[in-house]
Amino acid sequence: MPKTDLAYFAGFFDGEGCIIIGTKNCTWNKNHLKTYYLTVSAGSTNHWILELLRFQFEGKVYLRKPQELSRKPFWQWNVQNRQALRFLKTIAPYLKLKKAEADIAIQWQEKRHMGKHYNEGERAIAEAQKILLESLKKRSD
Repeated sequence: MPKTDLAYFAGFFDGEGCIIIGTKNCTWNKNHLKTYYLTVSAGSTNHWILELLRFQFEGKVYLRKPQELSRKPFWQWNVQNRQALRFLKTIAPYLKLKKAEADIAIQWQEKRHMGKHYNEGERAIAEAQKILLESLKKRSD
């Protein structure tokens, strides 16, 4: 992919994207341990740009309900875990606003044990990285 395209995607993502380290409780095990996941998403009223992201980096594009003020259809693109890692690693050199968030998410996902539960120490580190990512978001708002 040309560097100009990567810079374009990074610029779009800097403005319209979101990086989340999320948790959900596993009710299927007796300890009710948290499961962690990485989600990367971007939203726009321009369906075309999100389909380009899906074509280049996989994931899914969803139609959201129109916002009351604009009444335009709003589209959202999402990728998770390994696909999110691939996307972030590809555009990271071109990011400006979300560079620190992307670096944390990349490091977090690379160390993640796919399909395994964290031990106590790993759970604490994952939670700390989640909190750090959230604090970076608040600082940039």
